[in-house]
Amino acid sequence: MTKKPWLMLGEQCYVSLRMRYTRSKVYSGVKQHFCPKCQRGYTDRNNMIRHMRHQCGIPPKYKCPYCDHPSRFSHNVYAHVRRHHPQRDIYYVRIS
Repeated sequence: MTKKPWLMLGEQCYVSLRMRYTRSKVYSGVKQHFCPKCQRGYTDRNNMIRHMRHQCGIPPKYKCPYCDHPSRFSHNVYAHVRRHHPQRDIYYVRIS
């Protein structure tokens, strides 16, 4: 008989053992990876690498066309426009 890599939680909820380990690591609060520039801590190495490439020390690339709210990510500007400028066209302005 082979072991199944799934863990049954309750009657109909199944979670893989790998996912269970990943979630417990992320929610544990233990930060093992730190940015060498700003010392911000991350539980996952890939999150730290993304931070170093796209966030740390890099000026914002996008801004809101209505109030000049800056952001490093276009999806944040879209969310900002939806939240703070309802009934307006949803787009962003690229900062040169």
